[in-house]
Amino acid sequence: LTLIARRSKQFAGTRYLKRGINDLGHSANDIEIEQVLHDRCGGDPIQGQFSSHVQMRASIPLFWVQDSNPMIAKPDIYVQKVDAACTSMRKHFMGVFKRYGAPILALNLIKQHESHERETIVGKEFERAMNFINAFLPKDYKIAYIAWDFKDCQRHKARSVVDELTKFAEWSLQRTGFFHSNPKPAALAAF
Repeated sequence: LTLIARRSKQFAGTRYLKRGINDLGHSANDIEIEQVLHDRCGGDPIQGQFSSHVQMRASIPLFWVQDSNPMIAKPDIYVQKVDAACTSMRKHFMGVFKRYGAPILALNLIKQHESHERETIVGKEFERAMNFINAFLPKDYKIAYIAWDFKDCQRHKARSVVDELTKFAEWSLQRTGFFHSNPKPAALAAF
């Protein structure tokens, strides 16, 4: 198993100092992760089969910032400006479509409910922007948007984060597929 992470140089920075998106549509800390699996059939390192799957993660593509104060455990989050036409976010997703094609799953892992709003400020604006963008996209290119509270799932002992994430992974793989160097007909029939 090999994991390869490629970090974009377009809007890179440290976690609390670089957030959101820029005017060109580059999301902060955009990282592409490729998982490559090599199965050496019969033990021969040259022969065998390869499979690969690529996913990306990045900061939520909105104009937002977070105070970087080491004295505050949970610094406030601010939406710097509201882009009513979602111009930069549309540029961002156009870049994602060019790199990967459709379909796209935007999985929002931030908190959905808070007594003192921090993450939810960005989450609500992200959902609004996703709905706006999807209103103009053809059916086959609509972005699947799922808001799933990762922290809430962690808090409930009856729920398994891995099991929940497996559902999203399965959904994604069924729609996007993955590379396989020598698939057997039976494996192809499963899709």
